[in-house]
Amino acid sequence: MGRNVRFILPLAPTVTLNKLEQFADPSQNMFISKFQWGSGELVMATSNQHSSMIANLLSKNGSQIEIWQVLPPYKLFEECTLCLTTIGTNTAELGYLGVPMVVVLPTHILQVFKGAAGGLMGLLLMVPGHIGDMAAYLMNFMKIKTSGFVSWPNRWAKEEIIPELIGRIEPKDVAVKVVELLQSPSTLKNMRAALLRVSNEQKQKLKLNETELQDGPAIAIARFVDDLVNI
Repeated sequence: MGRNVRFILPLAPTVTLNKLEQFADPSQNMFISKFQWGSGELVMATSNQHSSMIANLLSKNGSQIEIWQVLPPYKLFEECTLCLTTIGTNTAELGYLGVPMVVVLPTHILQVFKGAAGGLMGLLLMVPGHIGDMAAYLMNFMKIKTSGFVSWPNRWAKEEIIPELIGRIEPKDVAVKVVELLQSPSTLKNMRAALLRVSNEQKQKLKLNETELQDGPAIAIARFVDDLVNI
């Protein structure tokens, strides 16, 4: 199946090609060797490729991921059979568009996520070294354990309509789930229908009017996501 699947990665505006290359380079990303993950090499796109395509990320086994630079990427998302993503408002955006997805949240290095926290915990997070890392790990671990669903569509539905892979997830675990879904068009069709249903319910709750919905996907989605995070 691998040779029949096309991989595209829309480059986030906060990430440069240089930074992406560092993430894929074992000499600059110690977690590749630590967890025995795959590495990759960045090759610039040629002039005869799509104008939005700026590079290719090539894995050691020959897989190719096209790197696209397009903002906003909604039309590209709509052309995808399946998206791999992580937690955040991006799950709401894909839900709005009705794009099937798998949400992945690896917990191998929870200690690197040191978000806002007040009181004693906030002070502990700021402590350098092992104490600060341990405090961050425990805080994030408890958040995940007690938060229920981590994606917006599943929160809306109060049930799992899109897969959430959480924990010490390995690349092969994600690959197995992706192959399973790609080999089941009916499952993807049902997922798309469920996403559109729950996102339409949210549109009604947020009272988005027809004018806003017809202003184009970029404006409508921006309003939709902005209203969600301010609930």
